[in-house]
Amino acid sequence: MFLNEISQKTIDPNKLTRLQAYHEEELQRIQSQAENELRERLSLLREEHELQTKSLRMQHEEQCQRMQEELELQKSKQKYSVLRNIQCTNRSTGQ
Repeated sequence: MFLNEISQKTIDPNKLTRLQAYHEEELQRIQSQAENELRERLSLLREEHELQTKSLRMQHEEQCQRMQEELELQKSKQKYSVLRNIQCTNRSTGQ
């Protein structure tokens, strides 16, 4: 509406058309730039997410490996303790 008022009073219609076209092009450029920035940001966020996921997966695998090793050590200690008790029992009973 403001542009219509101006065009009726002082601006040449050709200039007004060029000005409107310029503003439309500028708006399109700004929108396109914003879309590109959003796509780039999304891409960076996805990459960051993938890295965090890989890191967590590695931590989980390492923790599982440590727990597996600890379990095996505990089983080994338990077997050794059982065998030792059997040997002590055999000695005390004279077998």
